[in-house]
Amino acid sequence: WIRTWLTPTYGLDTSKKEKAGLFVEDLAVLLNHHWIRDKEVFAHKRLRVQLAANLILAGATATRPGALIGQLHYEDLEFQLFPPLSGEERPRMALKVSLKNIKRSGGKSEPKEFAFREDDILIYDPIIPIIALAFADDAFINEFRDPEDIYKLVVPVNSDRLRLQWKEGWRNRPVFRDVEDSEKGIRVAVDKALKYQKERGHLIRLGRSIGLAKALKWYDLRRGSGKKLNEALTPEERNKIMGHRQGDSRVYVQYYISTFNDADCQSICFGSAPQYDLVHLAGRLLRHSDAPTALTNQQKFEVNQDSKLVKYRRERTRALQELKSQGYRTRADAEGTNLVARYDCYKRKANRLSKKLKSERLQRAIEEFHDSVHVDEINRQLNGIKPADVIAPPSITYDLPERARVARLFSRAADMKVRDELHPLCMDLVRTTTQLCKRIESPYRRQAKGGRKAILYGK
Repeated sequence: WIRTWLTPTYGLDTSKKEKAGLFVEDLAVLLNHHWIRDKEVFAHKRLRVQLAANLILAGATATRPGALIGQLHYEDLEFQLFPPLSGEERPRMALKVSLKNIKRSGGKSEPKEFAFREDDILIYDPIIPIIALAFADDAFINEFRDPEDIYKLVVPVNSDRLRLQWKEGWRNRPVFRDVEDSEKGIRVAVDKALKYQKERGHLIRLGRSIGLAKALKWYDLRRGSGKKLNEALTPEERNKIMGHRQGDSRVYVQYYISTFNDADCQSICFGSAPQYDLVHLAGRLLRHSDAPTALTNQQKFEVNQDSKLVKYRRERTRALQELKSQGYRTRADAEGTNLVARYDCYKRKANRLSKKLKSERLQRAIEEFHDSVHVDEINRQLNGIKPADVIAPPSITYDLPERARVARLFSRAADMKVRDELHPLCMDLVRTTTQLCKRIESPYRRQAKGGRKAILYGK
């Protein structure tokens, strides 16, 4: 029915989409940029911390984004302490994560559990952002004054571990939460889970900020991590982790093998010396730091000339003028009338279409840039203009001292070689990230509940 009637009747696109994979090297670039170089202003800084945590957990588990983003509650997480290694004093920490919102197959849903530990590469360490979120929420049942208090605990000899428990009021609350308006401004909601679509927008924006030609998707990360799992595990183990229930590799082959064949076929077929690193480099997502990240004024003008958008805005303005002509001075006065309903309808349509058109136009501008930038570069070099050997990093000014300190700490961590030096830096990162979770980077313009008149008479 789908192929024989629905598809031809509605002209549905049956072409296969390109399946790209975001490899671990690209994830490192994303996380480094996210913490150190990103200039984006989030409505609340907790959203920045949550995006880093989601990137790390998604990258380490190859899980479906719908099972992770906005779905984890505190009861799904548990920090556990184990006795130290021989010759060491600090206990070893593990984070146990239970993913329950798993895609059903045959009416059944099988939760998955993972364990994470501290990572010597701190930018990949999921414990840092997640324990910082817990401290920011004051969610631990025990009164820890500092993250170092946890590492002073001793696992008793009559137990194999110590489990850190949550306050009863926090157990059923989401860990990754959205923001909301309040009388004092933007604040983190207590029970409002972060929506997948919002985090998807954050990921696309982050990918564009590092110059990726492709509009990044969470499934690109799932595909890249799935490849790593496929190389290291048996098909049965891979299927278990990725949630494939067919019992064979059909689902993985059909949906998760990248369009690019990441193998040195030349070496395999001809027996020449392999160059797997070069083949792998050719398969990574195309990136250029000079790629556009926003529309120019001319491109915005082009978007605003769209005939359907012009129509929606004209109808919105007409409804607004009729409201004024009938004597309504505030939205509250006109609430419930057909005119307000018509105004709201066309305002929503105009906003949605404008957002869609701007996104499409920006993606087209990015593709046009990547199509021409290398031609221009080669022409310059053919004319004797060689590129600079070193591009000076941009000077970055942070609005908040906490953001600046987090950036410096991650930069310092990359140069540390001795593991014992990482622990105090890690503790400093947790403390500073905890404070970051409570801050707003800059004044966030919002439509206050008492400002309905502005909505009515504004554009």
